[in-house]
Amino acid sequence: MSVVELAVDQLPQERKLVTDLPGPKSVELMARKEAAVSTAVGNLMPVFAQKINGGVVLDIDGNSLIDLGSGIAVTTVGSSAPRVVEAVQQQVAEFTHTCFMVTPYEPYVAVAEALNRLTPGTFDKRTALFNSGAEAVENAVKIARAATGKTAVVAFDHGYHGRTNLTMGLTSKNVPYKDGFGPFAPEIYRAPMSYPLRDGLSGAEAAARTITTVESQIGANNLAAMIIEPIQGEGGFIEPAPGFLPALLAWCRENDVIFIADEIQTGFARTGAMFACENEGIEPDLIVTAKGIAGGLPLAAVTGRADVMNSPKAGGLGGTYGGNPIACAAALATIETYEQDNLVERAREVETVAKGRLQQWADTDPRVGQIRGRGAMIAVELVDPATGKPDANRLRASRHTAALVASSCSVVAPSATSCASCRRCRSPTNFCSKAWTRLRLALAPTPDTCRSDHRINAHSQGLHVTTENISQANEALFAGLHTDGYINGAWVQAPEDKRFEVLNPATGEVLTTVANLGSDDAMAAMDAADAAQAAWGKSAPRERADLLRAAFDGLIARREEFARLISLEMGKPLAEARGEVTYAAEFLRWFSEEATRISGRYGSNAEGTGRVIVSQRPVGPCLLITPWNFPLAMATRKIGPALAAGCTSIIKPAAQTPLTTLAFTSMLDEIGVPAGVVNVVPTTSASSISEPLLADPRLRKMSFTGSTAVGRSLLKLAADQVLRTSMELGGNAPFLVFEDADLDAAVQGALLAKFRNIGQACTAANRFLVHSSVAEDFSARMTKAVEGMKIGSGLEDGVTIGPLVDEAAVSKVSELVEDALAGGATLHTGGAAIDGPGHFFQPTVLSSVTPAAKMWTSEIFGPVLAITTFDTEEEAVAAANDTEYGLIAYAYTKDLKRSQRLIEDIESGMLGLNMGVVSNAAAPFGGVKQSGLGREGGPEGISEYLTTRYALTPAP
Repeated sequence: MSVVELAVDQLPQERKLVTDLPGPKSVELMARKEAAVSTAVGNLMPVFAQKINGGVVLDIDGNSLIDLGSGIAVTTVGSSAPRVVEAVQQQVAEFTHTCFMVTPYEPYVAVAEALNRLTPGTFDKRTALFNSGAEAVENAVKIARAATGKTAVVAFDHGYHGRTNLTMGLTSKNVPYKDGFGPFAPEIYRAPMSYPLRDGLSGAEAAARTITTVESQIGANNLAAMIIEPIQGEGGFIEPAPGFLPALLAWCRENDVIFIADEIQTGFARTGAMFACENEGIEPDLIVTAKGIAGGLPLAAVTGRADVMNSPKAGGLGGTYGGNPIACAAALATIETYEQDNLVERAREVETVAKGRLQQWADTDPRVGQIRGRGAMIAVELVDPATGKPDANRLRASRHTAALVASSCSVVAPSATSCASCRRCRSPTNFCSKAWTRLRLALAPTPDTCRSDHRINAHSQGLHVTTENISQANEALFAGLHTDGYINGAWVQAPEDKRFEVLNPATGEVLTTVANLGSDDAMAAMDAADAAQAAWGKSAPRERADLLRAAFDGLIARREEFARLISLEMGKPLAEARGEVTYAAEFLRWFSEEATRISGRYGSNAEGTGRVIVSQRPVGPCLLITPWNFPLAMATRKIGPALAAGCTSIIKPAAQTPLTTLAFTSMLDEIGVPAGVVNVVPTTSASSISEPLLADPRLRKMSFTGSTAVGRSLLKLAADQVLRTSMELGGNAPFLVFEDADLDAAVQGALLAKFRNIGQACTAANRFLVHSSVAEDFSARMTKAVEGMKIGSGLEDGVTIGPLVDEAAVSKVSELVEDALAGGATLHTGGAAIDGPGHFFQPTVLSSVTPAAKMWTSEIFGPVLAITTFDTEEEAVAAANDTEYGLIAYAYTKDLKRSQRLIEDIESGMLGLNMGVVSNAAAPFGGVKQSGLGREGGPEGISEYLTTRYALTPAP
């Protein structure tokens, strides 16, 4: 065991919260800080450190936080590195200071020798030591001007070089570093930086652009130096295109311009090389270093060609405390640590793990514009998927208190000199093996919020689940998955430990078993929800909003884990499951924002005799019954507004797919949902849960998604207690294709509206009404598209059609197809169940389906597209409305006036005009006629969980 391993064992390498963040001692100390320290000295985290080593910060309240921030100061070796501590203690015992320019000492010389040896370049070198990075940058400029006899200096867009007057002039980032501090030193010019994500230029092209700017606006005859960060730090860890730096260095050599590499943030093993410029194979004239040299003590240096470094007159460089002996002793021990513990290689390992994990996110999320950086210097840039432009709002929204300390960009709007759309990791690389394991688990796409532990799951292991490795997937994915009920903040077993099996519809195999709760458990959940209602109903809207926002962040961070779980228990293709996670998360984000917008009104009555006060209050405990086909989205669509409004809830997930709801509940438990606010009662006997709850006068609302037949029965039970209800019931959606439709768009829309979720959606298009003039063409195009679909387990690559949920679903779809064919329908492709394990049915296209067919009047709930024709708009609208259902309809036409008529004439709660998917968290989801009552989503969604109260007071 190395000395590093021994030292970090002094502090447990784990993240653990024992108080809220910030804790009471940090709150008290922050008040003292605000009373004593200038407000211009800000803090990223509101916690105060007590002890730091390895990969952990222990704050003064006893919380252990993963340290992803110390890299800003001590960089690679971390805080209190053992060799550094020992060297400092020995030097303090000898002497603490003597100005090197008056009485020199050996450690200064030894540090200079080490830097001359380590920095790139085979030429003769010299070094001078200073106190800070900004001081070293200023001296590098002084040296360049002395060496060339010229005065102009070029710095680059997005660059950061310090906070002194000269270095502020070099820095591009205005807020907060430069705003209000000018005027700055003269003869500083700005040149464009290579930024591949935004400019799209090769290294050679970007260098040519820079050189043209310099030659035309400054002139090589006036230019003393170019100063550049090989990887820009504060600008957003911007890594220039390959070839950019070598081209600039070659130009500088040809024109007697000093090339200065500012390696203050990138040096000393941080980027997987001792210095970042080594990644491009360049040898700068001068290298500026700081921070990482001395393991946390103030020390900086300029190292470079001897002829350049010797240009200033004797006495021109130096400072009273520059190269302090204690800092020099620390530097020598730090350098020993770099070399003895092979931290260059450790930085490369950090890069491999971090980029590998983050790339999984980037591959499936268009909001990730780029994963970039080297070694332990990694950034994620977030963009607006619609425009590809930086999206600072996403970064602002993603920042929430978590069990880690992370340093990130300033959250200002993106500008020419700032990158506010990226999240960056500044981590030390000398973690011991325990700390490194924790860091690997922490490197999720966004920080998750754990109370005291972090379970290993399929996502964190990068496990690719297929039918071939299903047992391995079960072991990893289900290792930390709770499968009991959740009541009053605790996981509870069923009486006599009764359990039911959850099957994989792709294989028929048992995934796991789940607690089978009953009526007594339902009443225990009711007791818990009722007991928690008063406090939760009066909780601050911001508290509820923050919890929902943390849940949103948690889902996005664990997107792959949830997607795979959905695919395993429900069967949908993994790509669609990922889409469901995103869709589900949006309800949490939407209602986190709506929580703070609950309002009322105040005004005079018409007579002027009183004042009308109208307020909205949570309706009370709710029963939320979710379906199997969208196990996560339907849960968040109900839980989101309930939590936002201040309602407690009891959730009954579908017996076919309870695991996703339980996993989501576990995440809510981790982020701190109060006991009793959310309760989950899995069961195979829905009536044993719903009937006693609906008879209990303490229950104040029910929300149900499912069939119309079951919905009618529940409404009858709810009537006795006059419950508020939201009922999203069955559908029989028409899909109208008019003669002027864009058929390519109509086919793509039909594929989404019909085959998404394997056709198992109440919003699935059920009846395709196609104008007779284009029906043959439309049928042919649909047949070709459907024949190209791949059938299989949802976890297999390229699969677009997964299994139906169970064998009963296959039997129903088979019966409907056989009935249509017997009635004269034409089969174009598919039409049969598939033998073998799992519950598969071929994707099918039928035409000439008559209104007498059973599938024309009932939901197919499978991958079957049924086509009939019409000749007039009136005929199409009449056929579309000829159903007891009215959930959604789709229509494709280029005629604007017809579109307006359809909006008024189609009897449905929702209409997709030239769109195959209309569901959106910001829009009200729901139907008319037998398709239900109430709305979910949008501003209307939260009103379903609020009751209006009115008070009248005398006029003042």
